[in-house]
Amino acid sequence: MIVFLAIGVAAGQSRITDEEYKIYGLVLTEFFREGNRRHPDNPETHVVIASKTIAVDPKTVTKERSSLYRSFSNRNNSQATVEPRFAARFSYAIADEQEILSWVEQDRAEYEAEQEQLRRDRKQLNGGPCGFAWKRFYSRFPGSFGYYQLSRIGFSRDHRWAYLEIEGKGSTWGESASYWVRWTKRGWETRKAGGGFGEC
Repeated sequence: MIVFLAIGVAAGQSRITDEEYKIYGLVLTEFFREGNRRHPDNPETHVVIASKTIAVDPKTVTKERSSLYRSFSNRNNSQATVEPRFAARFSYAIADEQEILSWVEQDRAEYEAEQEQLRRDRKQLNGGPCGFAWKRFYSRFPGSFGYYQLSRIGFSRDHRWAYLEIEGKGSTWGESASYWVRWTKRGWETRKAGGGFGEC
């Protein structure tokens, strides 16, 4: 009986809750609004979200005294399945990261074969400074810049604060962002905690 209960608790923790989806919707709406402010002439019109959450290696997590970050670490020890349940005002799709990465490898192989043929023919290489493009991904998701992976959401002991992270990847860029979310009389409110953006 003890084993059965333990398994039941573990299974429950691996499922993303309705409250988490509500917070995801708020944070992602702000995240993409901010991103499109940086690209007013070429906004992202369709968002691709990885079907599995981020898994945090426990060895890389600093021992935190805060209940908020302990909760975040515990919830992200393993991956959870992301479902299309976001209450958000943007167009999005859920995609398998492994399938995306397989497309990337096919694009890489084709690009390297093309470059090698050009070398053999003693012709000028046609690759840019950033290397190959994600042709298959952008053909499948033409309104997207890349894909984004979400963490599970950690909660403080009093459930008044929440914390999550977002990681974005594209053919020539990478982005990370973290958010605090605070419970108020008006509901959850987001506050950006940090982040970074890099391009090739």
